[in-house]
Amino acid sequence: MPSHRFFIPLLGIVFVFILPSLATAEEEGYREMLDLSDEAARAVHDGEFALAAIKFRQAYETYPDPILLKNEMITWFHADDCRSALPPGRAFLKTDDVEPEDEEDVEAVQIECGLRLAEEASENQDFFLATYHLDNLPELERTDEEEARYQAVRQAIPAPEIDASAGAGGAGGANHLGWAQIAGGLTVVGVGLSLHAVALDRQSLLQELSQSEDPADARLLDRHIDQWESYQSTTRWLVPTLYVLGAAAIGSGTYFLIRDSSAGGDTDLATFSPTISGDQVGFSFQQRF
Repeated sequence: MPSHRFFIPLLGIVFVFILPSLATAEEEGYREMLDLSDEAARAVHDGEFALAAIKFRQAYETYPDPILLKNEMITWFHADDCRSALPPGRAFLKTDDVEPEDEEDVEAVQIECGLRLAEEASENQDFFLATYHLDNLPELERTDEEEARYQAVRQAIPAPEIDASAGAGGAGGANHLGWAQIAGGLTVVGVGLSLHAVALDRQSLLQELSQSEDPADARLLDRHIDQWESYQSTTRWLVPTLYVLGAAAIGSGTYFLIRDSSAGGDTDLATFSPTISGDQVGFSFQQRF
């Protein structure tokens, strides 16, 4: 990781809150925000970055100064929690009057976190998630190292669409295509199961937090809702779609094998292939006579 991108933002946390401490504001919420910010700065000094991030979030909820979102993102990043770092960073970039240097710092962290999450997903063979993280990287020039990591993950993602022309001659080609459709369908169902498991686990945790009477759990619930809202919303339609696509491909492949076997290889070739990319999920259909 190029250190020059991330050392300066961490120092920025300290300087941001030296200057506001000189203010003479009487508003109680503002003073509480300063107190929480001081606690966060001390946590940063002690290397307790997760605690610092929580303090910055509490400070923002008390007095919504946008720079607190940037500081929360940076401290989550230094706590090695990229999933928690991305939402406050995105929220910060949506605020008014973002300074160019702040925007560059935030986008640099977003690139690093996006690459880390894509690499993790690729290692776990969650290729849809890997594609999602790569496609959502900021439009910012990447360093040579970052570009190499980006290309490495891209190349590790298998092509999801099955080539229906491969080996399509006679009984052998038909048999190959049938098994290819089944394999593709199983892969798509596997991706759906993986996404579904994560969504169910998160939903269970949210339900537990919502039933807790601990004020700290209430704050944690709000933070997780902000972080996971997009993922949970996407999986509500994506998981059933993947199940349908996978089942259709498996059924089509199975039917194709049975028909080919009974017809002795003299049969039309009609294939359904599940297609997944960063911006679409669907079928490709091809028929040969």
